[in-house]
Amino acid sequence: MTERHDGTSASPCDLVVVGASAGGVEVFHKIIQDLPRSFPVPILFITHMNKDRESFLQQALNYKTPLKVKKVEHGEAIRAGNIYVSVPGHHVIVKDGCFLLDNKKGDHRFLPSINATIFSAANIYKEKLITVILSGMLDDGVNGLLRAYEVGALTMVQSPEEALYPSMPIEALKRDHPSFVLTANEISDKLKVLC
Repeated sequence: MTERHDGTSASPCDLVVVGASAGGVEVFHKIIQDLPRSFPVPILFITHMNKDRESFLQQALNYKTPLKVKKVEHGEAIRAGNIYVSVPGHHVIVKDGCFLLDNKKGDHRFLPSINATIFSAANIYKEKLITVILSGMLDDGVNGLLRAYEVGALTMVQSPEEALYPSMPIEALKRDHPSFVLTANEISDKLKVLC
């Protein structure tokens, strides 16, 4: 969180959580490539990914943005200026300004689960959270968006017409009341305005 001298937040947002599955990595590339080095809010990218693609993703994203891209580490403090990427086989839980990794599948169909991350972030950040759902199959993240909406967070969904795999955006539109339905370029522009 960026703070003013009086201790209050200098940004209307303290964390952006982006969830994606099939076709979503390419969209995330487009979103982050236009963000400035001075972008003041940490971004957490949760994606369903095989372990053999893990190192490739971080390297590929680093070429797309002036912000620092790093894999989430257990117990790591959340800091502005970073884009954090989930690791295969672990949920990313937000607690007390840190990321925690959990490898218990529990009630979730996916590991990592977009829902698990958004639920934890929504409980902490409430209206200071922005959540984004991109291209993907099935409906992971939709229940998380509903929780984010309930606590006053902003929710964005990639336009299904643009999504390579529109199932996740379509399910989000069926069950959530997103603040915005946008293309990748519009999401990037909106984040620059809101953050």
